[in-house]
Amino acid sequence: MTQVSACRMPEILETNEGKERRVGVEIELSGLGYDELVTLAAKMLEGTPELKSRYVTTLQTALGDFTVELDSDPIKDLDLADERLPESIRELGGQAMDVIDAAAERVVPLEIISPPLKFSSVEVIETLVDKLRNAGALGSRDAIYFAFGLQLNPELPDLSPETLVRYFQAFAA
Repeated sequence: MTQVSACRMPEILETNEGKERRVGVEIELSGLGYDELVTLAAKMLEGTPELKSRYVTTLQTALGDFTVELDSDPIKDLDLADERLPESIRELGGQAMDVIDAAAERVVPLEIISPPLKFSSVEVIETLVDKLRNAGALGSRDAIYFAFGLQLNPELPDLSPETLVRYFQAFAA
């Protein structure tokens, strides 16, 4: 049985140079721990994870590099082991970070950011979302305080003034 894509494709699938258009996708979710999400996404996308920082991991896949991260710059940048801090704070830093991490993973969304994908490859994202949902990932409808997003960042078919105006109007609406 062939699965029909739930995504509606744009009318123009090629650039004015004849290349297939691409789209970047950003998925925000909760319900999974950071390490669990990295492990699941790496398995599902057949990728190799590379930890960049505490809450940023790159997944090297055949489609390009995906990024998995906690969607909060202040928490991602927090380093209570920083040598510039007083020793008393650094001593408590590990325990404090465990508490901060546990709280953050409950209320701050995790995010998967795709590389620019050809529109013909978007089904990979649909499959990924379905598998993550089956593994326990939650979306905006699962809690009143969740306000997650799914962002699509399409490549423009051309850079003519008319096209630029149409896209600016669409995003401003």
